[in-house]
Amino acid sequence: MASESLTLKLDALENRVKKMAEAYHYLKRELQDAINENEVLLQQLEIKNEEIKNFQNQSKITKIATLVTNDKKLANEYKLKINEYLREIDKGLAYLQKV
Repeated sequence: MASESLTLKLDALENRVKKMAEAYHYLKRELQDAINENEVLLQQLEIKNEEIKNFQNQSKITKIATLVTNDKKLANEYKLKINEYLREIDKGLAYLQKV
């Protein structure tokens, strides 16, 4: 009688431990998924911030080119040249960061 009661209690305890282990593994997967999603979102945020920075630079370049001359064609040429210089500077900075 006592051994049957003990066996039932052990079975109940074993079931509870199994459920807790399953819950642990489920939550562990959920956490890893959240960590992975967070990394992706941080990368996307970095890309968007870079795009905003580039957009702001484009706006500044347009203003500079327009201030230098009122001629639309010449202003566009200045803008293109400034963009070319900035790309070269960015390449140089990227190279220096690698070194």
